Amino acid sequence: MVVVAGHKSGLSRISDTSGDGLADRYEVLTDAFSYHGNYHSYVHGPVRDPGTGDYFITLNLAHNNDGGYFNGGGKYMGTAGGYRGWAARVPKAGGFEPWADGLRSPASLGVAPDGRLWYVDNQGEYVGTSKIFVVKPGAFYGPPAGLIDRPGMTPDSPEIAWEAVKHTKEAAVVLLPQLKLANSPGNMAWDTTDGGFGPFGGQMFIGDQTQSVLMRVATETVDEVEQGVAIPFARELESGIMRPVFLPDGSLLLGQTGRGWQAKGGKVSSLQRVVWDGAPVAPAIRTMEVTDTGFKVLLTRSLGEELEVADIAAAISLESWTYRDAPDYGSDELGSRTETITRVVLNEARDELTVTLGTTLQPQVHEMQTARVYHLELDGPGLWGESTEQEPGLEALYILHRFAPATEAVMHPDTTTDGWRDLLASDLSNAEFPHGVWTSSEAGVLTASADEVLWTKQDYGNFDLDLEFKTADGTNSGVIFHASDTGNWIPNSIEVQIADDYSPVWSTRDRTWQCGALFGQLAAARRAVHSPGEWNRMTVSVRGREVVVLLNGHRVIDADTGLWTSGTHNPDGSAIPAWLSTPWAELATRGRIGLQGKHAEAPVWFRNLRVRDVD
Repeated sequence: MVVVAGHKSGLSRISDTSGDGLADRYEVLTDAFSYHGNYHSYVHGPVRDPGTGDYFITLNLAHNNDGGYFNGGGKYMGTAGGYRGWAARVPKAGGFEPWADGLRSPASLGVAPDGRLWYVDNQGEYVGTSKIFVVKPGAFYGPPAGLIDRPGMTPDSPEIAWEAVKHTKEAAVVLLPQLKLANSPGNMAWDTTDGGFGPFGGQMFIGDQTQSVLMRVATETVDEVEQGVAIPFARELESGIMRPVFLPDGSLLLGQTGRGWQAKGGKVSSLQRVVWDGAPVAPAIRTMEVTDTGFKVLLTRSLGEELEVADIAAAISLESWTYRDAPDYGSDELGSRTETITRVVLNEARDELTVTLGTTLQPQVHEMQTARVYHLELDGPGLWGESTEQEPGLEALYILHRFAPATEAVMHPDTTTDGWRDLLASDLSNAEFPHGVWTSSEAGVLTASADEVLWTKQDYGNFDLDLEFKTADGTNSGVIFHASDTGNWIPNSIEVQIADDYSPVWSTRDRTWQCGALFGQLAAARRAVHSPGEWNRMTVSVRGREVVVLLNGHRVIDADTGLWTSGTHNPDGSAIPAWLSTPWAELATRGRIGLQGKHAEAPVWFRNLRVRDVD
């Protein structure tokens, strides 16, 4: 019997050569790194490269409570040299090869089924929250203290100062948000049971020492960038989860400790085994994937047959934020916002939700911000049917570097094809407006001299409307549709806002008042309007309560207005202006189309207005 063990002073191969159950041979595979009495100078690992048989270890920075270490500008953790803050490869015959640097407290280490080496660093200096990385040879991961062991470097070398190296650090694949998921993550293990542990094949399982929880992690590659989702799996375990191992029978063994830092489970140590009994698993979020407009949420069970899409949408909440990496300890949640969900699509099997967001833009709030966390919760009565027990507050946290590329180009339609016609006659005889207010030039440019709406005489239900418009300084206009009462149109229609977003007046207003928004209730996904004096192109497509708006080649609105069931608050909880008192879900789905005139004393111009009815 042979055991290879890591300990503070090295990596050793321990053998029982006589077969009596007692170790009788001890071999040092490596001790080529610093060893001292600092309590935080851990050695993590080893894990083994399945291809070569070599070992990998990571070396913790020391806690600089006595001031005798180089901190690299950080607050607590440092090194006296000797490859602290590094990952190293140890050949199976012995030796020491520095592998990667910039590590802080890398207590989690694992080799994935594809042979890649992964590690997790704990929140602290230069680590805004705990992070999961792929370890690459020669790569740098964050805290610069350990860089003094690069050839020729000293604590005074400007080449290893944070400002010199901060933009060279690797990006984490997944973040584990502090307190919400983890404080001190342990090792990871992958489900390779081929269905023996339920519907989680290929996912990473990772525990946390402080929180006494077990999580699942699933990754995907989007536009050559790897990112993924972290999902709670088990809570209230007996101690801190540091060593999960899948056994040959498909069960998961959890080695646990509360030594050093208290674990919420309360016990100093524990060994628990998780077994799937083959019964249908409890309702859970199986995984979460990114799309070009939001996310796809895959469930372990089908949602209840009686649920309408509006009920499901009401049960979803989505918050997002980011962190920043800096010399001080950890990071607050930065740039927090409630995400607006504009559409939810349920597949036929009722176990997959496609969620469209109001915007996919990610604000830049700090120079060294991390990927953005999207925290989705699914919680509501009767989601799984009356007879199904549900764990309260199902959640998943997607760590996003980028949304998926658009599956198809966003293109305005060719309005010269069959079915398209002019919205308005050249003499405006098929429109209604106060005499003399609206005029059309010989070139077909339409404008108004007063704040009066031009209405079509015809009602429209499902339609596509394509047009061009031009703003002036301070323009505030709009395209109105499904107006069931033109005498009181504001609460009885929907308006696509047209505005000069560059003016001091409108650039500082709420985004639901800016160009491309569904006025007062849903902001455009991005600013796409041109400067005053330039022509813009807009396409409005309406199918029942589903609305898509294109502006200058960008999809700025993609919404199911049936989700707006309140006359006072939007689905994201924000307030609706009091004068828009009729919920969109209660509006007529057929009515007049209108163009708002010279509102706020600023003109607007329209041309090439083309429309087609859609069955």
